[in-house]
Amino acid sequence: MKVIASVLQFLGSIGLFIYGMRLLSGGLQKVAGKKMENILHLMTKHRITGVLTGLVITAFVQSSSATTVMVVGFSNAGFITLPQAISVIMGANIGTTVSAWIVSIFGVKFDLTLCAFLLLFISFPLLFAKKDKLLNLTDVFVGLGLLFLGMYFIQGAIPSPDTNVDFFSFTRRIGEPTVINMILCTLIGFALTAIIQSSAATMTLTIMLAFNGWIGPYAAASLCLGQNIGTTVTAMLSSIGTNVNAKRAAMAHMLFNVIGSVIALIFLKPLMILVNYITPGNIFTESGASLAHNLPFFLSMFHTVFNLLNTVIFFPFVNQLSRLIERMIPEKESDTGHKKYAFSISSAISYSQAPELYLGAVKDEVWHLSEVALKMLESFKSSLFLHGDELKSLVQKMKDDENYADEMQEVLTSICVDLMKQSPSSSIVNNLTGYIRGIDELESITDSCYTLVCDAEKRSREGYVFSSEAESRIVYYIDMVTSYLEFISVHIKTNVKEMDLMKSYEFENRINKERSNLVSYVEKRMKETSENIQKELLLFDMTRQLEHIGDFCTNIAQTYAKLSK
Repeated sequence: MKVIASVLQFLGSIGLFIYGMRLLSGGLQKVAGKKMENILHLMTKHRITGVLTGLVITAFVQSSSATTVMVVGFSNAGFITLPQAISVIMGANIGTTVSAWIVSIFGVKFDLTLCAFLLLFISFPLLFAKKDKLLNLTDVFVGLGLLFLGMYFIQGAIPSPDTNVDFFSFTRRIGEPTVINMILCTLIGFALTAIIQSSAATMTLTIMLAFNGWIGPYAAASLCLGQNIGTTVTAMLSSIGTNVNAKRAAMAHMLFNVIGSVIALIFLKPLMILVNYITPGNIFTESGASLAHNLPFFLSMFHTVFNLLNTVIFFPFVNQLSRLIERMIPEKESDTGHKKYAFSISSAISYSQAPELYLGAVKDEVWHLSEVALKMLESFKSSLFLHGDELKSLVQKMKDDENYADEMQEVLTSICVDLMKQSPSSSIVNNLTGYIRGIDELESITDSCYTLVCDAEKRSREGYVFSSEAESRIVYYIDMVTSYLEFISVHIKTNVKEMDLMKSYEFENRINKERSNLVSYVEKRMKETSENIQKELLLFDMTRQLEHIGDFCTNIAQTYAKLSK
């Protein structure tokens, strides 16, 4: 029973630590808000800023998995190139070493229970705050407090080697610096991280085991290398069901970490000598309390130096690595059509770990949907001058575009709802609600565009011929509505200010006025002509659909004007 109780205590401590890490990460993201989105845009500037972006974000949110999953999603949407994705991944590997320093400096040096309970006490009155910023700080304090408690309980759950002589002799044997032992420890580190899905948790466990004397320097360093490989599993899982760009980004993460870890494993002894030289004490000659005191600091330095050297070695060869991955994962014919939206990822990891990081990406996806709608409207104009097979081909393409917009609406709306559940911030919820409304209006525009091209096909099939005046009037009206949709697409990307909203009302008034003119013209033609009035009714329907598109644009402008800036 004692063994079962000890195992449950240990597993519960790990769970408490991971939950605290998640709360801390989420709280920091909410506190940062828009600043995190601004940092994300740096990754598109240069490879060096990409490395810095990955480093800063991962160090701040304390989750390399969140950063790499985000990179996979952005690559899936085509927002960043493969070399840019690789540079962000390099920075994320460096940023994730911060958690090891927190554990080695605080977790094994001090009794953190008093500090943990103080943080939890401070967070209690914040639960009743009405301001979002104060509520977000609650997650930061509670997360940090639970993280400290988790570290304390992990340390307490690890038994003394003196009371487990047989198992201690086993860990001593696999800790000997032989090739087989180092490979075995690397595999153990990989398996633990792949199962727990948190390299921070497994690194904490490694440091605690080393501090308590269960494992020596070589075994601990090998476990660290295995954890570096195991953390790639999250990104690989998140790339399932995505397009070729996302798969390449996930593969880049895996190759970078695996190759770097294998090289480090081959040169493990020289690398450890280097780290030992720049850290206090001498882990090769120390033992007992002295070794336990210095080993956590050594492991943190090893973790940092390894990831820094890995980045320095690979950074000049980012383009070569990109070309290698492109050969390994070639582009298929199915990938050359529509750019797939960023979040066709079935895993909930991305949303739960970093909901605020995805707000800007969702906004970009809404803009992408507006571009789809705009191209469909432009295609309708060209359909007026096509006949036969060319027109049939265009109608089929428009049907495919409309189906794509339907699918995009379903997936993005579902993601917005998931993100709203993960983020209690009223400003974030306000933005996501606006995006859902914008997505719905844009999808309605694509429906109208498809109806319009079906009208054009009917006109061609029935042999209806518009008069030159009617044709010029409908083309002028199409151009007017297209200009409005172009205006909306631009401001979905940038934001709708008060003066932009006034401009949108001017567009709507001109569109409504022109619709009245067209309706009057059609009614006059219907009274005067003795011909089949079906073509006039068809022109009337086209006018009505175009006027609906103008109404949808105004709804989007009004919605985006209310979004949190």
